[in-house]
Amino acid sequence: MLVLLLIAAPCARAGNAPAPIVVDSSNPFYVLGVTYSAPSGQVTSGTKVRVCVIEPYVNCRGARLAGAYLQGAFLSYANLSRADMQRVSFKVGGMAFANVRRADLTGADLFGTGLVGADMRHAILRGATLIQSDSAGIDLRHADLRELQGTMLSAPDGKLNHADLRGAHLRGATLSGADLRGAKLDGADLSLAELTGARLDPGALDDVTLCNTTLPDGSTAAPQPSCPNAPLFGPPGATFTIPPEDPLYAGAGYWATNPTPRGGYVLGGCTINPRAMCPGAQMVDGDLSSSSLAGANLTGADLSGANLRGTELTDVMAPRLKAVGAVFTNSTTSGSNFRGADLRRTTLSFAALSLTDLRGADLREADLALGDLVASDLRGADLRKADISASNMIGADFRNADLRGANLTNADLTGAKLKGAKLKGAIFCNTPMPDGSVRNPYKGICPTQRTGNTGS
Repeated sequence: MLVLLLIAAPCARAGNAPAPIVVDSSNPFYVLGVTYSAPSGQVTSGTKVRVCVIEPYVNCRGARLAGAYLQGAFLSYANLSRADMQRVSFKVGGMAFANVRRADLTGADLFGTGLVGADMRHAILRGATLIQSDSAGIDLRHADLRELQGTMLSAPDGKLNHADLRGAHLRGATLSGADLRGAKLDGADLSLAELTGARLDPGALDDVTLCNTTLPDGSTAAPQPSCPNAPLFGPPGATFTIPPEDPLYAGAGYWATNPTPRGGYVLGGCTINPRAMCPGAQMVDGDLSSSSLAGANLTGADLSGANLRGTELTDVMAPRLKAVGAVFTNSTTSGSNFRGADLRRTTLSFAALSLTDLRGADLREADLALGDLVASDLRGADLRKADISASNMIGADFRNADLRGANLTNADLTGAKLKGAKLKGAIFCNTPMPDGSVRNPYKGICPTQRTGNTGS
């Protein structure tokens, strides 16, 4: 888990109105703010870029796109194998489940672009930027990732066998459960990285920079009060102001507290560490923020009202978890089992829940806005009146789920399964549907689009 610096204005002004947050260039939210305010804007569905029409499922095999502007493009399930994508500007877009085998992305900027389940075997990503990319379950076997800029890359359960990661910058990356056997890691920076359950060759970390790194067995390597050589995401001293009405405000608010990684403390009889065995633990209203419980057993535990902001929950076993009203902002649950969990009125905005088992979960009135549930299993889940606006639901399974009254404004449902789902009263506006079409297209900002500081 990476600790970032925000310059926070006072928490409240006259009338208790929330104050803007000033983000400096040591924080990835600086890049997001600048990106979303860029006059060039986002590449919308249907736009033709050279020979390639930008839309899900498109076949752009071998396309020559070197240097192209693809910011915000959504190419889920696309065929981009052997494409020339050197130096493309492809920030905050998506290639979930795309075929990108043997493509050349040397020097490409994929900041914040989702790559969940993408097939990138033998791809060239030398010097590319994958900062803050949700890449759970990605296949990067035999890929060239030398000198990759992968700060806060989230690739739990990824396949990186025989990948070349020499000199890669993986500070704060989530690689829990990843297969790194045969990978070359010489000179890589894994400071603050999460490797719980990862598979590595003996001696693979001998020539790697470690600092507060969580090892495969859950222990911490090279513990330090702070780790040196923190990266910058813009010019030194540069700042960007995020006002309370900005959708990014909730996510940035967590970092305004300048959190530091926590662990080893006892709560409800549970020692908070990776791989903790705490079935049935009572942690009601507890503060578990900025902690790691990767690979833990929380079966039947009660976390109602708990603070889980920025908590690492990858590959957790937590069926029948009770977490009514808990706050999961900025947390990661990829690969976890929350089957039958009681998550009513939880705040899951800016959370990465890709590949999470949520079958039969109760998510009534939950806040999932700006979240990520790519390929998650929500069969039979109850999502009545949930706010799912602007969330990434690509490939999610909603069969027989109850979505009555849910807000699906700008939610991406490309490739999702909706058979048997109850949708009466659900709100659709600029919502990409499973076949790639857009339901209820609207010019400009949808009236039902979520804005503001909820969940901060």
